[in-house]
Amino acid sequence: MTDTTDNVVVLDSSIEDALNFDGLRLLAVASSQEARISIETYLKGYEGVEYELLNQREFEQHGVTVNAEIPDVLVLEVKDATDAEVHIEAIRAEPELEFLHICLLMKSPTKNAIVNLLRAGADDILSLTPNEIELSSSLARSTVNRAVVGDDRNAASRRRTIVFIHASGGAGATTLAVNSALQLQKEAKRFGGNACLIDLDIQFGDADLQLDLPMRSNLFELVKSPDRLDSRMLENLMIKGPDGLHVLTSPDEPLPFDALEKSTVEKVISLARRHHRYVVIDMPITLTSWTDSVLKAADCIFLVTQMNVLALRSARRLIDTLQEENLGGKSIMAIANRYPSKGQGRKISIAEAEKMLRVSINTTVPSNFGLLINSLDQGVPAILQQPTSKYSRTIDELLESASAKPATQKKRSFGGGLFKRGDADV
Repeated sequence: MTDTTDNVVVLDSSIEDALNFDGLRLLAVASSQEARISIETYLKGYEGVEYELLNQREFEQHGVTVNAEIPDVLVLEVKDATDAEVHIEAIRAEPELEFLHICLLMKSPTKNAIVNLLRAGADDILSLTPNEIELSSSLARSTVNRAVVGDDRNAASRRRTIVFIHASGGAGATTLAVNSALQLQKEAKRFGGNACLIDLDIQFGDADLQLDLPMRSNLFELVKSPDRLDSRMLENLMIKGPDGLHVLTSPDEPLPFDALEKSTVEKVISLARRHHRYVVIDMPITLTSWTDSVLKAADCIFLVTQMNVLALRSARRLIDTLQEENLGGKSIMAIANRYPSKGQGRKISIAEAEKMLRVSINTTVPSNFGLLINSLDQGVPAILQQPTSKYSRTIDELLESASAKPATQKKRSFGGGLFKRGDADV
């Protein structure tokens, strides 16, 4: 980020461009006098920064807020690496603090300590008395990230995690997940970010085939060394798909579902959410020890079913099972996939299906056997093959419904005019 010549530190252009800190909220926690003096000296010189400076005891009573709002940056003095890890774990465990930029102040950290703390979730590690260049660089990085995710201060509304589940094989959930992820990648690029698709069917997942990817992710690395998991490792495991979509595929060889620890899956999702504007997760049919963790992390849960008695009965049983779990008040949105048109003959109506499921059917996805078979055979998703088809427009509608916020939040369009297409159909 910087270059030193004759003991003069020069910021590169990316930092210089990001030195506008207007509206930045910062909470600094420092107990030692030297750290407090250093921080306050420089913060007073940053116009537009709203900040509070607390000691450790005040921090424990005050919490992570600035004027009752979550800050953009936390500058935290820690005694050692162990103390730092305790703080990071507690902070990252809170969903509303998931995207908080954490800057640690440490006295003489070792190289190993720095690596481990970055893996644990810290964003920067600075000296105990950071100079203006160090602090400016860290604030600039937080500002760049803030610009990528937009001006909305509510971290939960910046990014979305959408989970597709299904109660029976052949429901078409993976196909919907793949096409949705590609459409969200297009949307994310408008804001300078990206989307990712996580295939958690680690036994028989086939998202890679639908995207015609050249290889699969080596998830054995997660199984063998879950403690090594950090942002860099996760990104290295992901495969680049069409339009820059990042994909964590299922492995080459099937894994037992308990091979992935619950804590590992939770960390995968947390890291993915921090670095991707949209996260789409395709779940296996089997219920696992980590199913509830995935669903609790979701902003939207889509249950995909077909419109026949066997599929609807399986879907009803899955809904009953999931509703017995505490999902944090999240609702399950049902999708009727491969819904036949009038000319194709309908046997079960939407009203009858909703009565069987005891939940509303959110979206009906039209049956288009020819398009989807051709898509699967060629490894080119339908939304790329025929972006103006009725099927593709239904994906838009599906994602619009996923943008709905809880009643306590203001509803905001998921992308405005992006999802408005032409009138062409297949």
